[in-house]
Amino acid sequence: MRVMDCEKMIQQAILVDSIENIKGSVIQHGPHNNRIYLMGLNTDDTRGLIATLDDMAVKNGYGKIFAKIPASSWEAFKSADYIKEAVVPGFFAGKTDGFFCQILLCQKTKGTES
Repeated sequence: MRVMDCEKMIQQAILVDSIENIKGSVIQHGPHNNRIYLMGLNTDDTRGLIATLDDMAVKNGYGKIFAKIPASSWEAFKSADYIKEAVVPGFFAGKTDGFFCQILLCQKTKGTES
């Protein structure tokens, strides 16, 4: 018979991220990954969403915010101190470049990133 570490299983079950819609954008966040992932951006209020994500990250103690955005939204994220990690030509419908960017929010996370 296989013996399992029940405490570890319970901790893993509790540490679950969720996916929700915030201001028309699709967001994944939670303690499992200790971050917010902007999976789909609604460009109607980009700066407002950035502020909302910042507030959410502080409230929940997340270490970073990671975003997948169209090139046209880069300036708003850049002005909010996001760092561009990658550019994928034609990522959105084969026409619009996709940018992957992030902002690191805690010193521990900043020190462990390469």
